[in-house]
Amino acid sequence: MNDSQLQALFKIVEKEAAELFGVAGPVDEAKIDEAEKLLGLPIRGSYREFIRQLGTVEEGFCALRPDDDVAETGVYALTQLGREKYDFKKEWIMVYARFEEGMIGALDTSQMNEAGEAPVLMMNVDPICEEAGHTNLQKFADSFYEALMHYYGVSEDDLK
Repeated sequence: MNDSQLQALFKIVEKEAAELFGVAGPVDEAKIDEAEKLLGLPIRGSYREFIRQLGTVEEGFCALRPDDDVAETGVYALTQLGREKYDFKKEWIMVYARFEEGMIGALDTSQMNEAGEAPVLMMNVDPICEEAGHTNLQKFADSFYEALMHYYGVSEDDLK
């Protein structure tokens, strides 16, 4: 992934999201730093850039909104919910939430590489599955960038 591919992907995501729910808009570095400090985890790579440029995709990939109180809403609050309700490991950051569909996703910072990319894990938290003892935790993508590509059906050719 290079910067031009990342920018092209963000344009596609923004266009697709605008047709459905919208994006929150850019978030300044100070808010991202505050979220990072509260989480006690690094926010790096394509996920940080996603927050900086798009904020949050409503009804899906989550991070921060420009007007969020970082300690009360956004990625920090969602990650805390994941830890309290869904047994999130301390190294996970919630990056995807579709509670009505029973799906949540986490960035596993314990596996972050030198470029600041970490795998995205998805888990089914539907109450019916939980009662049966299933969470179906699985690796969805090697990075947040790849997770966006998979979710929106984007290929490398689409980014040229």
